[in-house]
Amino acid sequence: MAHLHSGIMGPVSGKIGNLVYYITKGKNLVRRAPGKSKKKPTTKQLAQRAKFGEAMRFISPISKLINESYKLFNRRQIGTNFLIREILKNAMMGKYPHFFIDYPKVSLVRGTLPWAMGSLQHQAGTCNLDITWEVASNPIYLEDELMVLIRCCTTGNWFIAEKVAQRAQGGCTIRIEAPVDHGMVQVWIVFRSPDRSSYSNSEYLGEVITDKSLNYEN
Repeated sequence: MAHLHSGIMGPVSGKIGNLVYYITKGKNLVRRAPGKSKKKPTTKQLAQRAKFGEAMRFISPISKLINESYKLFNRRQIGTNFLIREILKNAMMGKYPHFFIDYPKVSLVRGTLPWAMGSLQHQAGTCNLDITWEVASNPIYLEDELMVLIRCCTTGNWFIAEKVAQRAQGGCTIRIEAPVDHGMVQVWIVFRSPDRSSYSNSEYLGEVITDKSLNYEN
């Protein structure tokens, strides 16, 4: 690392050739850019990369929702970064190269609204899910809106249904739609205030086996 004095064009920032110019704590610094390692990665390094990739594939399609909720909950946290750390620490299972996520251990959304305390029932022979929850005793939460988050394990696709019901209703029925209408799906729910200023923690309700053909029959 070396100190760099600004010229008549001002401080330099960015990469030029194999040198990186940057500013930190008011100082202009320069260092050599790291080159590609010629060493073969160790099994431990490959495993860590595989875990990270699995976590990224899981959350990337819903990163906007994750970041929005975490920003409201804790402005110092970037939601996706925090959630990846949580998944790697608490929910990543298996051995290299076969890693998988333990879905019940994943809280996709964080917030301060009351939990739903929900339950899930699949209507046999249909693509319909019956979802129930406890109605909050405090009336200020009765207009909170239910969101249902469904992920297809086969394709990695997500389906997010917003404004499905209000907390005051205590239950609802939702139809599983494309692109998650076949195979095994995982289901979470979360409440959001009508003005989108607050969320509850998400809750994992369970997994359901669906059949795409049922969407046309029931």
